[in-house]
Amino acid sequence: MRSDLVYSAAGRVPNPFLLCHLVRISSRRCHQKGGSIQETINRALTMVEETDSVSKDAVEEEVA
Repeated sequence: MRSDLVYSAAGRVPNPFLLCHLVRISSRRCHQKGGSIQETINRALTMVEETDSVSKDAVEEEVA
């Protein structure tokens, strides 16, 4: 269930708005044409969960 993925990913990212931003960026970059956007978002949440803690500076560098 996606709520389980969100709660587990929220443990890695200090701010919920930052989590949404990070998932938005990663889902746009990882989405494959013809695939389901829901599956891409789930995959992005899983990737965030499996990584080390994400800092705000790292996301700001990625966006810039």
